[in-house]
Amino acid sequence: MRRNLKGALAVFLFVSVGCFQGAHAASIKNNNKNLNGKVQYRAARQVGLNNNETLTLNKTTDSLTVGEGDKLTASLNNVSMPFVEWISSDPSVVYVEPNGEVTANEAGQATLTAKCGELTASCVVTVKDGTGSKIKLNKIIDILNTGDVDQLSVQATSDNIASEVKWSTTNPSIAKVDANGKVTASGRGTAWITVSYGSKIEGTCMVNVSDGEQFAINKTTETLQVGDMDTLTATLNNKVDRDVTFMTNSSRVATVDGNGKLIATGKGTAVIIAVSKDGTMAACTVTVE
Repeated sequence: MRRNLKGALAVFLFVSVGCFQGAHAASIKNNNKNLNGKVQYRAARQVGLNNNETLTLNKTTDSLTVGEGDKLTASLNNVSMPFVEWISSDPSVVYVEPNGEVTANEAGQATLTAKCGELTASCVVTVKDGTGSKIKLNKIIDILNTGDVDQLSVQATSDNIASEVKWSTTNPSIAKVDANGKVTASGRGTAWITVSYGSKIEGTCMVNVSDGEQFAINKTTETLQVGDMDTLTATLNNKVDRDVTFMTNSSRVATVDGNGKLIATGKGTAVIIAVSKDGTMAACTVTVE
């Protein structure tokens, strides 16, 4: 199971985790992998983009009513990038979560931009007056051990909407989900749990499942002021593990380097993830006030 760990981690970091901005604490060798039997991708790089790479979104325009939500997804050369950096030109009109979930706040227009290294892609969102549904998933990342059970939930504008959402998983051999959002960790790896209402995907949670290794960050939550600094430490089986990669899903809120040094750069919420050399994850949610 542990054979070719560096190659497996390379694909995991670049394809499964996507464009988290961070610094590698260890070098990773280049290795080609087959994705779903169709796509081979060079993955052992720290967002080292070249002229042949193209970032695209599932939509270039979108139309919503106030209160409605939607989900934008990004792809790099047709490979899904779950964690690009998202920017809204006007958050008071359209707010975008770090995982691409969109909320229409008031009538108007805003441009949502996904950034992956030096590449960008945009979607123009037009918001009309009216009453729409608003659904928010309680987690965007869930870290479990094999056999663990967790409950995902949604916040919605009405109980009827919350009761009519549908749950699905990209890989039941890693993480199963029932009709009520109960997640069961089936096997090692990473899967995405999606909640939908009608024809729209309203939220996505990345589930990382390990075999029981005690991999952790010294803090699971952190509250800072803009400009504050701190250092996060990763441990494996209660011993400091320096062979890890630290990443942030929003460098606009918090940055982190390869040694776990954290800097609060702007107000909001960011998720800092530590990834061990075999792909096990730990997370710390940082709130900057």
